[in-house]
Amino acid sequence: MFEHPGDVMKEQQAEFTPAGGLDSIMDTDDNPQLQLQLPHFVADEESLPRITKETMIDVLNGRYEGPYEQSLIVDCRFEYEYEGGHIEGAINVNSKEELANKLFEPAASSRTLLIFHCEYSAHRAPLMAKFLRHKDRAINAHRYPLLSYPEVYILDGGYSDFFQNHRFRCSPQNYVEMGAKEHASACERGLGRIKQQRGKLCRAQTFAFGQHQTLEDSPTACSRQVDSSLMGMDISMDHTIDARRMISRQNKRKINVLDRQSSMDIDDILSEVSGDGLPLETRDLQELTRAWVTERSAPELLPWPSDLMERVLRRIHQQIEVVEEQVGTVDPKTNFRLIIIQTELERFKFLVRSYLRARMAKIDKHALYMLSNPSQTARLSVPELQYANSHQVLLEAHYRSSFLSQFPASLQRLDDTAGGISMIEQPDTDTAVFVRALRDVEEPVVINGTDTKFELRRGDVYVVRWSAVRDHVMNGDAELI
Repeated sequence: MFEHPGDVMKEQQAEFTPAGGLDSIMDTDDNPQLQLQLPHFVADEESLPRITKETMIDVLNGRYEGPYEQSLIVDCRFEYEYEGGHIEGAINVNSKEELANKLFEPAASSRTLLIFHCEYSAHRAPLMAKFLRHKDRAINAHRYPLLSYPEVYILDGGYSDFFQNHRFRCSPQNYVEMGAKEHASACERGLGRIKQQRGKLCRAQTFAFGQHQTLEDSPTACSRQVDSSLMGMDISMDHTIDARRMISRQNKRKINVLDRQSSMDIDDILSEVSGDGLPLETRDLQELTRAWVTERSAPELLPWPSDLMERVLRRIHQQIEVVEEQVGTVDPKTNFRLIIIQTELERFKFLVRSYLRARMAKIDKHALYMLSNPSQTARLSVPELQYANSHQVLLEAHYRSSFLSQFPASLQRLDDTAGGISMIEQPDTDTAVFVRALRDVEEPVVINGTDTKFELRRGDVYVVRWSAVRDHVMNGDAELI
């Protein structure tokens, strides 16, 4: 009578069948006339013919010019990766639409050699190659089993492995990783575009954090973040997971690619816990959670994280569009995926709303102080600054109509400082807060007005005045809890 959610998802996945009922990209069983010219190997379950970097060098040197009219090396990485360094003669194509336009318009020659690769040839290149074969089958359905591109290969190890051994055949002789911090925004856009193109259910990070087809993890469940990054095995983990496997790949060429993705040792687990190994979506979630806790605990308003909030709000908007689209096409009471997406989205929206309400409460209490102090005004976002001005105007109008108009003109100012006493209420920076040290700090923390000194040691928790640890919290040496 009752079904486990995992069984429901297995049934839904079992109902999915690839377009045209194609299980193998090469269709070698259905096409006995297909003779692959390049030395290659095929993983047991992947059915993608792969070539080694040595074979790629032979192709570049013209050793296999005879059987082909032309050879195309398709670099499926993002633009900044390609521009940072690519195999000589390779073209950059990282979207399915662009690939179809380049290869099927105009008509192609069946004597064209195609070699796909990405950074590690673990996700992006196989996806593009599989799309090409399905597109090729659909176009040539009337003359089955003939194909426009009968020979499609994957460069095993991708650009990363090729560059390490043959950098002199790269132009420029450089290697820009997908996860390069200076290209974080471009990487995020590229990952989002690829996930939209895939159009199928996959286990990745979260629902409410831009992962439209995922099920397993919650963006607010800190204890499950490691499981999310390990179970995902999605394109966003391409640059971290497969880097460790490049060593074993050199000695075990014919090991199943899927087995390599699922077999993980303790080094893989520890590497995934590090901040540099996490995808941008997860890092943003951690930063937002920390900003939320800090804002609720600190007695004064903290600087507005403009870049972080822009990315977060954009993802929430995208996820709302996904929910609205599915609500219009399926019954929300029977669609398990939709229920999970909506639940995760509401939980994430709660986190953002609570963060904004904590800031608005401080603005309501200290609006005049913030507007009269340039350093405090700089901490406000544009909407918050507009709200603070409107709030103060309404408050002054209320005070004047209620009682200030009855006072002498000299006593009607709300920012009066006569007698050395300011009427502007300021935050109490001597409020006690709980703080945890994130790293060791050699310079001792001094409590103003006392002789008390102490050193921050990583992992220790202190109860101390906010004014004493404010700078350390701001620069990341410690966090409020």
